[in-house]
Amino acid sequence: MKIDPTYLDELKPTLLAGRYSLFLGAGASCDSFDSKLAALPTGDALRKQLVKLKELKENSSLSRAYAQLSDDEVLKFITERFANCTPGPTANKLPGFFWNRIYTLNVDNVIEASYKTNKSNQHAIPFTHKSLYRNPEDVNSLQIVHIHGWAGKPDDGYVFSLPDYVRNMGPGNPWIDVLAQTIATEPFIIAGTSLEEPDLEYFLTNRTPSTVRRDRGPSFLIEPFPDPGTLRDCERHGLILYPGTLLEFFAELDVAFPTRPFPASAAVGFTEKAFNTKPNNKDLALFSRDFAFIVAKQEQENADLGFYVGREPALSDISLNRDASRRSTSQLKTIIKSPFERGRWNKNFLIVDDVAGGGKSTVLGRLAFDLSAEGFSVFSYRNLGTPDINLSARIFNNLIKPFIVFCDNFADHAPAMTALYREIHRDDFLIVGFERSYRIQYAIQTLAGNEFDRVTLQKFDSAEARELIDKMHFYGLTTDRYKPEQAEPLSKELVSDPIAIAVCRVMNDFRPVERILDSLFDAADENRVKRYLACALASYCYKPGLAYPILVAAFPAENLRDQIDSKDILPLDFFDRDRRDYLLPTNPVLGQRFLRRVSETDESFMLEVYSSLGAHLAPYVNRTAIIKRTPEARLGSRLFDFDEVVSGLLPSKSENFFLNMRRFWSWNSRYWEQFALLKLDQYAKSNSKNKEILLDQALSHAKHAVQVERHPLPLTTLGKVFFEEMKHRETRFSSAFKDGLNAVSEAFKLEGRMNRIAIHPFFTGFSGANHYLKNGGKLDGKQAQQLRDLAESAERFFSYDTGLMVLLREVQRFLRADPRSC
Repeated sequence: MKIDPTYLDELKPTLLAGRYSLFLGAGASCDSFDSKLAALPTGDALRKQLVKLKELKENSSLSRAYAQLSDDEVLKFITERFANCTPGPTANKLPGFFWNRIYTLNVDNVIEASYKTNKSNQHAIPFTHKSLYRNPEDVNSLQIVHIHGWAGKPDDGYVFSLPDYVRNMGPGNPWIDVLAQTIATEPFIIAGTSLEEPDLEYFLTNRTPSTVRRDRGPSFLIEPFPDPGTLRDCERHGLILYPGTLLEFFAELDVAFPTRPFPASAAVGFTEKAFNTKPNNKDLALFSRDFAFIVAKQEQENADLGFYVGREPALSDISLNRDASRRSTSQLKTIIKSPFERGRWNKNFLIVDDVAGGGKSTVLGRLAFDLSAEGFSVFSYRNLGTPDINLSARIFNNLIKPFIVFCDNFADHAPAMTALYREIHRDDFLIVGFERSYRIQYAIQTLAGNEFDRVTLQKFDSAEARELIDKMHFYGLTTDRYKPEQAEPLSKELVSDPIAIAVCRVMNDFRPVERILDSLFDAADENRVKRYLACALASYCYKPGLAYPILVAAFPAENLRDQIDSKDILPLDFFDRDRRDYLLPTNPVLGQRFLRRVSETDESFMLEVYSSLGAHLAPYVNRTAIIKRTPEARLGSRLFDFDEVVSGLLPSKSENFFLNMRRFWSWNSRYWEQFALLKLDQYAKSNSKNKEILLDQALSHAKHAVQVERHPLPLTTLGKVFFEEMKHRETRFSSAFKDGLNAVSEAFKLEGRMNRIAIHPFFTGFSGANHYLKNGGKLDGKQAQQLRDLAESAERFFSYDTGLMVLLREVQRFLRADPRSC
């Protein structure tokens, strides 16, 4: 056996979880056959064949030889030859394992053919360097990425010649960028190519022992004929050398792990007695990736006290009673249990809000644990993207007992939860969403048309603060200056802060948080600060934070492993402790305070971090990712939010950020409509004689956003800019109002077709209409009807919003006074 037993132990969990990716060259297919059943050539053998065909010098490159081929010769000697291959023994081993993704330099269809002819739990989906990038979020599907082109899709072209390399293989191609980022950190098996291959050399440029993750299995280079330099190169890139063939490597894995179950484990605690009809194990396993079934059990005491540093609670923390008891918990429990005890569910949504860092996630954890212990069927939503709605609904509809679904950070998942709600064809369930108070309006707006109850958690009080201090003192988390007799006065002082800030103060002599932040900034090295800021910014935009490979690509990884420790001066932690993909500050609320502090004291430094994050995030986001609501797409959307994020963190350098991002994000309508809002803000604040140029730029950017994508958001922004033009340009008073109302009305109609209704077009439309009508504007019949349509829907979906209703009543008053509105 050539694989060291130690490495087998280390690779096992990663292999069985389907987290390994493959990078394959021509050597991995040498025992497979082309369309004429001839052995597939190595890269050098193909070079020699094409050189001979074109009568070139023997040492001519593959690039030069391919460039000499006519279109007919490309069809005959490349496409037809490699489009109908027969997989050999090595390729036929691939479907027996679960892979995260397969990258290949080969243009043949050997891998696809092996998945068609062999039994596998994964369905192979081919991509080329020209394909739209997609995240590998579906464990059932396996992406086969042909980075030099694929004979099955010849119209995408092949990458053999130098001009092809220049056009397709550099930075800017999402597949190339993502591969370069992920191979630097994630577990890979590299085979069929040498470390001298130019492509592989490029991809491994940023892979060093310091970037390689130690919480994943080791990465391997499969090389049957290594030399002393091969070993040194492996050490330089953090690779383990396997001195054999890929077939031999797979054979050893077969012996070591003869049973390889589906990667996602079925939900713990489920039995067939829970269902009317028992689902199959694969469906349960996939369901468990979206929803965790909560099982209340007593845990053994452990030394992980990260909960007190500010990370969100694990079930083990709740089981060990590390949380302080809250009055809100018992009151909420009574509210949740009420419909189950009555047997009547008038509403299926309960929305709970609290200030950021107020302890809502801990209250959720305590409720889920206690209700499970009392015999309720309790689930917690845990997918960072979009769940499988149909499968999840099937499982929930099949449960015998009523059930409760808890969903933290509800605003991020409200569209998915409402879609799921519509597919659950029963009344006996409750979806309990928890959200930070500053995002609660977005969550409520997403629920428009669905009845819900709302509860705001009570403020952290002195008795609860006293219990928190006592618990932290018990675990040795107070300083030697603290005396127990100080607990009473200090607890009264702590209630002015959110709990997440209070725990930080307890561990730092109860000093004001501003002084703590300044001391952290002064004591940390620059790379630590950049990584911490980037993760804090990402988490502020989208709670899970920043994907590990993106962080390492954007900022030096030196000492990163030390920083992923609650004892570090600026500690980071994984949001998703099972998959360990996304990083955020261990104490997210302290991270937000740190973010604000740096923004106030060094805006140029903040711009550098902000821009680097935006640039390295770009390859992961495209229209498909946006539709699928992937974590990176959601992060990108908030990262460009001018009003809520950019202007607050980069008050004087917002435009610098947008200009820095143009080369990466100019394809994106969100980029242009938020740039338009920036220009509109500059126009409103400007006293310059040339300020009209700013309004023209705002109009230009907003129109371009609509041209890029005719979507409700850019249309609403365009309407807003037109209404501003109406207010300030007398010659455009009526025409700008007409243009603005048309844009808003179209946004409203598109929202309806997309099976969702947002509040923004109504606010924008009614605000613009009120100004127009109060200043003597006259409505034609079409405009009156457009406003009536908006008014009818606003009352149906948003009657709870006082501000909107005030605007609506004013519009209705004008409509009643106008005979054309009858």
